[in-house]
Amino acid sequence: MRLQCRFPQPRLLFGLTIASLFLSFLAVRYFNRSERSDDDFNVYYCAARVVAGTPHANLYEGDAERNAQTLNADEASPIAQQAHAAGLGEVQEYVYPPLLADLMVPMARLHLEQASALWRVCNLAALLLALILLARPLRISLISFEFAVLTMGAYCMQPVHEALSFGQITLILLALWAVGVCAYMDGRVLLSAFALALATALKVTPVLVIPLFLIWRERRWMLGYLGSLTGLFALMWGWNGVQSLGQFWATISSMGGGFPAFNNKCIASLVAWIFQGHLLSYQGAADSLALHLPWLNWMTKAVCGVFYLVCLVLVFRARRSDPVGRATALALISLVTLCVSPVSWRHAYTIAIIPFALCWSDALRRKRSKTHLLLLTLCTFFIGTVFCDHLTNAPLPEAVRILLAGSGVISTILFTINALYEMGDPGFEGLGVGTELSVDASRKPAMTLESAG
Repeated sequence: MRLQCRFPQPRLLFGLTIASLFLSFLAVRYFNRSERSDDDFNVYYCAARVVAGTPHANLYEGDAERNAQTLNADEASPIAQQAHAAGLGEVQEYVYPPLLADLMVPMARLHLEQASALWRVCNLAALLLALILLARPLRISLISFEFAVLTMGAYCMQPVHEALSFGQITLILLALWAVGVCAYMDGRVLLSAFALALATALKVTPVLVIPLFLIWRERRWMLGYLGSLTGLFALMWGWNGVQSLGQFWATISSMGGGFPAFNNKCIASLVAWIFQGHLLSYQGAADSLALHLPWLNWMTKAVCGVFYLVCLVLVFRARRSDPVGRATALALISLVTLCVSPVSWRHAYTIAIIPFALCWSDALRRKRSKTHLLLLTLCTFFIGTVFCDHLTNAPLPEAVRILLAGSGVISTILFTINALYEMGDPGFEGLGVGTELSVDASRKPAMTLESAG
């Protein structure tokens, strides 16, 4: 008698994924001895104090020839002086646009401890706002078991834990991406454009969504985005001065070669690990920048460019999809921007909450391919948990350790390509977002999760 191995049902895969996120959260919460550092917030806070005193002050004083994220602020720089005045020993160089420091000026008037606590509250509020916005396209009530699962799964993701720990801005970017995606899905094009323009003015990588709207011929969105971005840069030009904008451009240019440290999860790091033959610590990554291998940088850019172009071709292939499908493609491209960016620290993947929520909701409503379900499960697991990263501490062959450390990037590449490809298939049935959430992914009419309870 032949035994047949059945592929797990979507509900089972989803349940196992949520359980793994929760177990990862418990492992970090109770077994990781590292404490909240607020390292990134301290840089924002000191930069805001500089701008509050002198808007045209030099926020980027340092060695323009070296990667700014490898350096602490020079002792004579305005940021270092503000750090000492706030009771901090040292801070890293500021590598964000001046707008972030400008927006945080009100916090700079508080004591460091008060500002840090307020920033943590703002980050939690941004996470909750993003989830509330997602509840609408997911068609789930804010007072329901489904929303509780969504909230728990999002909060337990490792990138969210790190963003809160370091005081990062990525949760604010998550909220802006959520506004951009959900507003576009609802037909509020100008609101979507402004949200993503603001996200671009805070961190440059969202600019990579422009080709999508050219493909979709969304003229109103393009005008709203370019107009908003022009206005934001005009404000920085007038308030911070043209010199600050020029220094910012020099700073991000110095970061263009990447920084292949273990926690920098992007294609550039993966290529560097493969070339080096082993994983790199923070110091090892800093030392590797001294090798000056232009051909390796060009190879990395070529790999990133090919991946990005493949995704754009697949978006063009599915260009006739409805607004829900286009908004989901926009959410998927947010993952692409992280992979092709030369710097995407692990906490940057908080944005993955949006495509994961949309795709899991769809997978629980409509029948999807086994490949799609498998890649969605693996991508959520590898990005949302710490297990693979911790396994790299085991005495394993270097090739295996590189594979484990790069599992999030590899699974993201495969998942986004597969998801965009299936959306362009002629027989693809529209995304199940916005329909009743069924017990399984079959097309049986049916019960909802609430009635099943």
